[in-house]
Amino acid sequence: MKRSTRSLAVAFSLAVLTGCGAQGGAGTACTAIAGRTGIGLTIAAQVASELSGATVRLCQDDCVDIELPVCRDAGDCTSNGLRPGSETVDTGCSGDDPSDVCGASAVPTGELTGFVDYTELATGPAEVTVTLTDRRDTQILSETITAAAEATYPNGPDCGARGVSAAVSVTDQGVLVAS
Repeated sequence: MKRSTRSLAVAFSLAVLTGCGAQGGAGTACTAIAGRTGIGLTIAAQVASELSGATVRLCQDDCVDIELPVCRDAGDCTSNGLRPGSETVDTGCSGDDPSDVCGASAVPTGELTGFVDYTELATGPAEVTVTLTDRRDTQILSETITAAAEATYPNGPDCGARGVSAAVSVTDQGVLVAS
């Protein structure tokens, strides 16, 4: 009987140790990376060229208004702001060997992108109003839509949620859409 008790204790200890260091279970390695909580905003190039600023009104239980200045140069804004968007373009490789060097470059798109940090955002529907003003301080858009705020999993679903976010975009035609 002693032998089976010892075997059971060893098996239990091994099972407990197997899960150590793996927050997600099943041996999944989870980092301490965080996910931002808030709303992402993208303004299409056609609209962005004349833009001076945006206001985002976010409503769930309560409403909050957040100003987003346009930051055309790096360093213009410290946190919330609309910055020039870019896309990554493949610049090719020096050869076909796995050890050869490959490159990519960021190319401006003309879009403006930003993120409104709002730690109180919860999963579920969020009413989002985006108001845009041009360089003459004239309102050029004020639209409201419902966006789905969802949990984010920067380490994958096995590691648990690390934030809640939603995204909206203003199209070249000046229409606010959930994205």
